[in-house]
Amino acid sequence: MTADGTISREVAVAAFLAIRMALGLTLVILLAVCVRRAFLTFAGERYRHLGRRKGWLAGANALAVVLLELARAPVERVLTGVAGAIGPWA
Repeated sequence: MTADGTISREVAVAAFLAIRMALGLTLVILLAVCVRRAFLTFAGERYRHLGRRKGWLAGANALAVVLLELARAPVERVLTGVAGAIGPWA
């Protein structure tokens, strides 16, 4: 902190990068867990025991892909606006 009690720019940038790294690592871990679970479900022993749920799971996955694709443009606009409001950090 500086003498007037405010946080210096370097500390703010370091905190922002630390938070960004933590969120990135969390996302990578979640993706790895999801991929592992999907692989075990569709290629492992459990796939033989799914029975009629195979079609339901495939439909749910297809619906999720379509919804995520439709939501991409609005989310991109919102995040671009937030990035513009924050300004350049680097």
